[in-house]
Amino acid sequence: MESPTLWLHNICRKNGLQPTDHQLELLEHFVVFLLEWNRKVNLISRQDENLVWQNHILHSISPLFKLTLKAKPVVMDLGTGGGLPGIPLKILLPESEFMLVDSTKKKVNALQDIVGRLSLRGVSALWCRAEDLVKEQNLLLHFDYIVARGVAPLNDLIAWSRPFLKPASLELDEGGQAQVRPPALIALKGGELEDEIAKAKSRSKTRSIEVVDLVFPGSEEFSGPGKKVVIVHF
Repeated sequence: MESPTLWLHNICRKNGLQPTDHQLELLEHFVVFLLEWNRKVNLISRQDENLVWQNHILHSISPLFKLTLKAKPVVMDLGTGGGLPGIPLKILLPESEFMLVDSTKKKVNALQDIVGRLSLRGVSALWCRAEDLVKEQNLLLHFDYIVARGVAPLNDLIAWSRPFLKPASLELDEGGQAQVRPPALIALKGGELEDEIAKAKSRSKTRSIEVVDLVFPGSEEFSGPGKKVVIVHF
């Protein structure tokens, strides 16, 4: 593969994003720190280390090819693991605020180190189980968006997210991108989702559940079943 940052820049450009040289440099440093920590803490699958740019960095930022978020969003990355998708999204949305939440203390410690070494402002990491988040009173009704990547079934994500979000609406802009008005749950998913979505609709009081296929110039680089973004409005 060509230079990973040049490769990513070319895909971003084809999909209407123009990352700066500084942002690409931060992503490059993030990958170095992620793989460095992965030798000590299981942040990503060891089998994925050679595909970290395709399966983790590109996948994490790919919603920005399809969705338009509000300016200066406040976002929780629920079950962040190795800071994915939160840190790549934060790098490309520098005016955003992100809280990275994970139930494994070693992962949170790693993320705190990585965020510090990247000198990222407006990012915090919290060690907490998703089920216990409601005890954090200062977080209730606080976030514009919650993002999650392969963490849990949609029903669980909806239940965990509800206390922190308000109703939202989705519209299409003139370019066909989905305008995701906050607050909303944005879940990166793969494979067949019909049954999972049907269960979520029948068991939870949601306003709507929208599915956006992550098919774009460069998406053929993904491995595994078809990638999608599921947007849940309450």
